[in-house]
Amino acid sequence: CSCTENIDMSARYVFKESTAISYLQKYSDTYSEYLDILFKVHASPVSETTVGQLLTARGHYTIFAPTNEAIQAFLDEQVAQGVIPEASWDAITDQTKRDSLREIIVLNSILDGTSIDRYFLFYDFPNNNEEFLINTMADKKISVVFSPDDPESCMVDGTCPIDVNNRDIEAINGCIHQVHACINP
Repeated sequence: CSCTENIDMSARYVFKESTAISYLQKYSDTYSEYLDILFKVHASPVSETTVGQLLTARGHYTIFAPTNEAIQAFLDEQVAQGVIPEASWDAITDQTKRDSLREIIVLNSILDGTSIDRYFLFYDFPNNNEEFLINTMADKKISVVFSPDDPESCMVDGTCPIDVNNRDIEAINGCIHQVHACINP
């Protein structure tokens, strides 16, 4: 008499919000390149956890997510500078160089605000030509520059425009801002 097949359904909850990774996966047509390298870059030199895995968990991340076109432009720039022979990950035969380029893209694109218990929405950004309170995961400072003609127009680190229509995308573990260039301080 202690067992029953009648399950109380009133206490169930359906998870409706997205993590940062689930949002990026939902729009994989725009972020597939970024998603791919998020799961190839380790969160730290002493950890086997990838940044992609980290973004599935709790936290307060501000993510400046580059589009596929932004990553391709970054690779094109590396070819023009003679760093790599061809604008393709497969063409980079030196594993150390390939890992280094992936780390530049990923670790400079994320602010981990877990220690200060916050992420940065557009209205929380620092003033013009000022730096964010926290460093990127690459331990670099990045700043913002606002257009004098349009206060809604902003660039991260002076060269990476934030998409006006795809910013302040809140997830349960942070906020995503689409950028049209890779941050490379």
